[in-house]
Amino acid sequence: MNTVQKSIAIGMISVGVGCATATLPPDQLASTQASIRAAQEVGAEGVPKADLQLRLAKEGVAQAHKLAEDGDEELGKMQLDRAKADAELAVAMARQATAQKTLDELTSKNSVAVAAPAAAAATAAPATTPAAAPTVATAATPKPAAPAVATTAAPKPAAAPKPATPPAQQTAAPAAPAGH
Repeated sequence: MNTVQKSIAIGMISVGVGCATATLPPDQLASTQASIRAAQEVGAEGVPKADLQLRLAKEGVAQAHKLAEDGDEELGKMQLDRAKADAELAVAMARQATAQKTLDELTSKNSVAVAAPAAAAATAAPATTPAAAPTVATAATPKPAAPAVATTAAPKPAAAPKPATPPAQQTAAPAAPAGH
């Protein structure tokens, strides 16, 4: 091979290597990794559906790196966007699960707290007092509110306007023929 051919071959290899070393935008990569850390910090790994999204996010970052190394920076960027969305979804799912768990605990504690005083009042009240029984039942089990029912009727159609009567017809009765 002569020198010119070697130079062209080296130049082509350099161009090929240059394309293969495309990098992902550092700010986009950092943002995606921060979302993954946030999902881990809120406990996404302990919530099955959130854990799945977290794993998808981690795999997405790895795929984005591979795409960039293979020279497809645009697909790598798109994969980073998807990975960030997966991580943010994991955060939301973990927070929702935590909120639901807290709500369930509070509801459970509240029903125990309401039932305990009602049971104590029922045992303390004499069985012959008729007014005590309804009060205890009302306190232990609140009655649901009656559903709202729309009572408005459809508006009545407006009456058609009456045609105006000419003034001569309003005041005079039909005239009798003269001389007949």
